Amino acid sequence: MKYVSKKYEVDNIYFDEIILDRKNKIKLLQGLTLIKLDISSGFLPPVLPIECDRFLQFEKYIESDIGLRHFSYDHNKEYKQVFSLPIHQDISYRQLKLFKKKFYNE
Repeated sequence: MKYVSKKYEVDNIYFDEIILDRKNKIKLLQGLTLIKLDISSGFLPPVLPIECDRFLQFEKYIESDIGLRHFSYDHNKEYKQVFSLPIHQDISYRQLKLFKKKFYNE
């Protein structure tokens, strides 16, 4: 009889939930960022770069001190300042939905 670690099972279940949560967040926010992510690619970033025109309001609302970052869209040599909107497991889908509604009237 093969022994299967219960911890491994729990870790996989939790990891699957994180992946599903991240994919749902990317789908929710896809129109806010200039990059297009293929959620089937396996690359699921913890933050999404969005235009920084209201980043101080964003930071206050998200309760974060992330600040601005530089990002190269389409891998060209021009970098733009962006706000890195967190979409990792420490921020809920509900929070991001409220963020989108508040700042983008959606």
